[in-house]
Amino acid sequence: MQYKLKHRLSAALMAGAMCCTMIPAASADEIATPETVDTAVPEVTDSVTPALSQITENLYNDLPDAPTGSYIGSMGLPVATGETKISISSWVSDLYDGVDAHMDADALSEDETTIIVGKGSDFDYAVVPLLVQTEYPADGATSEIILPDGVELLSYASTDYDLIPADEVEQTKILHQTYAEQSAAATGLYVKTSSDFTAQFIYTAPDGEQLQKSLHVQLSDEAAPTQLYADNGIATLAAGPTPPYATGKITSIAKEGGTWLIWFNGQEAYCCSHGLNGQPKGCPTYSFSHVSRLEPGQYTPGNHYANQVNIWGGLGQLSLDMLDDRPVVASLEDDPEVCEEQPDILGSLYDKTQQWIMENYPDSYAAQTYIAAAEELVNGTDAQSGENGYYTYIYNPPAGYAWQVVALVGEEIAGGTEIPDVPSVPEPKYYSAAWTAPAQSASGSFDLTFTVNTDKYQLNTLEKVD
Repeated sequence: MQYKLKHRLSAALMAGAMCCTMIPAASADEIATPETVDTAVPEVTDSVTPALSQITENLYNDLPDAPTGSYIGSMGLPVATGETKISISSWVSDLYDGVDAHMDADALSEDETTIIVGKGSDFDYAVVPLLVQTEYPADGATSEIILPDGVELLSYASTDYDLIPADEVEQTKILHQTYAEQSAAATGLYVKTSSDFTAQFIYTAPDGEQLQKSLHVQLSDEAAPTQLYADNGIATLAAGPTPPYATGKITSIAKEGGTWLIWFNGQEAYCCSHGLNGQPKGCPTYSFSHVSRLEPGQYTPGNHYANQVNIWGGLGQLSLDMLDDRPVVASLEDDPEVCEEQPDILGSLYDKTQQWIMENYPDSYAAQTYIAAAEELVNGTDAQSGENGYYTYIYNPPAGYAWQVVALVGEEIAGGTEIPDVPSVPEPKYYSAAWTAPAQSASGSFDLTFTVNTDKYQLNTLEKVD
């Protein structure tokens, strides 16, 4: 693969369209192909379709089982196929250990499982975390989670302090699934119960063939109760709207066209950190960080896959505050010395997977997006020049957890509203004082008068508040 020299840009700009995660993918004619300049299109010298081993190595090496075949999906990239496996198990919240990238391989190999869940000393019910997985579902297949009477599905908005039942719309989204161009999918959910029960997960292929697995849940007064999200309150920027959640988790993932798509608290969300992991299994509780801005050209309502590629395959990090400054663009065509010093600068622009995609599938949506983004960078396109855009809510994992930053896209911004810059956090100052009250009798009393002078700062805008 060769590029015009002027398009070999410095700085690692292109973030992970391939790093992260169930809606059907839109057809190719429903998505506007990014405009490109001919000189930026890579020249493909070998038109031979990559072997399945190469497809597996570059796009599907994070699945428990290697694929046995593939077909080209509507986005122009291979969709892996293989033996269909399903599972229903406990949705654990342990820290991700790096062994299984996104799926629980052990659960896929189990036929039936029994788990014990604590009720807690102050309650006559238990909250049960469940995880369902599907590996290599057939295109057009469906699945359903069957819960018995008396078992209540909880909303993702529930916290430890407020158990909210899922409404009809949310129940349909969580309990029923249709697979379209997906190679794997997983969903975590919470249910409330006052007695033991058995949950079933049923997969139905387009030809009517079914797979079924069961999970037996036993309640115990001795086991530790399930912890939901700890709601720490909501804080917003002065010019921004209220975020939908104060805290949350990655609740679903789906592998579409070699890309992991994610859902946060049941809503379509976007991976913000290149190379970091995102999955329901072991997910820590995230906290709302700040409101940012997304350009209208980067977001198409209703197309999860295209948005993931557009947001993180191009200049999206600039508009979402993921890069401090615009990368320096060197016109290598006009500077032969720079060409000699940096002959392999392409490697600093794209990772190996993205380079492999552009080389082998140059007409794919992802490849065209990468190329268009590089051309915009060469031409000095300002990623924050749009008059409108979308509010975007940024969520961070706890400190010490190697999980990606997550973005939820909110409502459209009207009239080019600007989101104010977040000032640096002021250094906190601490004061202490000691006082001693005189000895008192059983019937005695005393009066104490004091004054406190404080400087208070708003949590996210850091504006001084009287």
